[in-house]
Amino acid sequence: MHSEHSLKTALVILRITTGLFLFTMGLGKLEWYTSTEPLTERLDFYYEDAPAISQWYQDVIAKPFIGLWSILIPTAELLGGLALTIGLLTRLTGMVMIVMVLNLNFANGNLLGLTLFSNPFNGLLLAVLFGITLAASGRSFGLDKYLARKDPDKKLW
Repeated sequence: MHSEHSLKTALVILRITTGLFLFTMGLGKLEWYTSTEPLTERLDFYYEDAPAISQWYQDVIAKPFIGLWSILIPTAELLGGLALTIGLLTRLTGMVMIVMVLNLNFANGNLLGLTLFSNPFNGLLLAVLFGITLAASGRSFGLDKYLARKDPDKKLW
């Protein structure tokens, strides 16, 4: 019993710190709401060394919709970080954040090679997001605990 409690506590700590990390990452991108230049510069930086499929992705999906991405990325980090911090819709939020991290790493060319794991943020962030998503850590200590009481069969929390 003690080890189960310890595991739940550890996952809650990981969830909260990951949420705060993502939230602060979003705060650092507030200027993206008024200018697409920071995101454009990042994409341009990665473009030359990215594999052809990532360059295609940037050309066809990322850059033509740069205004949308400049709003979606910081919004997802801010709201996703907040949701993870308070344990609200933890599984759904975790899945959205996993897709976001994979999307970023596909766009910059890191997803298709071992470079995904050369940056500690990528590998560790993905591992933590998968862990807290699968464990539904918001049910241990978070608002998901109250949602689960009302409807325990829902898988989104």
